[in-house]
Amino acid sequence: YELHFDFEVSETIEAIYYLTFDSQGVESSDEISISLNSVPIGNVSGGLGDYVKTQKLKLPKKHMLKGNVNEILFDQLKNTRSTGEKTWAISSVKLQMVPLPKCDVRNGECTREAHQHFEVAEKLWNTRQLAATNAYNALSNLNTSMLFLEAIEPKPDFTRSVQQMTRDVEKYLDQVCSKTMLQV
Repeated sequence: YELHFDFEVSETIEAIYYLTFDSQGVESSDEISISLNSVPIGNVSGGLGDYVKTQKLKLPKKHMLKGNVNEILFDQLKNTRSTGEKTWAISSVKLQMVPLPKCDVRNGECTREAHQHFEVAEKLWNTRQLAATNAYNALSNLNTSMLFLEAIEPKPDFTRSVQQMTRDVEKYLDQVCSKTMLQV
């Protein structure tokens, strides 16, 4: 099975593009691949049984075609089900365009802004047990930090720390959500 989606990229607005979708019935992360213009960019994460799982994937700028039609492909790599069992589903597919913030790279403004949001995220993450919203607010600041980092080449030293903390916070929030779903 395959699902195809086409979209166009703005030629005038510098932006990051995110693919957001819901998956259901995906048992393992090696079951369905995601490609952008025939280049593999990730897999659909496995979920909990029939629960809908919302996922977000940043589309790599280097594989997008400005001024042309771009194609997203969800491709089933293997069938892990017995005959007659329910199949997987991808729904609520959205393409989110997030314009890059206006900042001056040459005078270090982008780096300062990115670092400031990262520091706020660290404080919120370290106090996640004190308030339920701290982990979510940490993720929001990490995402803003990454937006500022997009404009900078070469990337500052703390970029990997921002990326790692983003993965940690997303994993934590996913676990909290899964635990809550099981309790319900």
